[in-house]
Amino acid sequence: VRPGARTGAIGAAIQTFAEGERCSVVRDFCGHGVGQLFHDAPNILHYGSANEGVEMRPGMIFTIEPMINLG
Repeated sequence: VRPGARTGAIGAAIQTFAEGERCSVVRDFCGHGVGQLFHDAPNILHYGSANEGVEMRPGMIFTIEPMINLG
């Protein structure tokens, strides 16, 4: 993932990998930015389309914490 890409690229990569392994991504939880608050914007979905979400910029800090289930 590079500056200029959108946060959706992270979710799309996770979803593609999970589904390729015959698994699914839990959609009730997501990663998040870390800033003034630990759970800060933006939300980092673990599924979706690469052209969705916030444009990533150098210096952004966020968590990526997918939950992947069998089936």
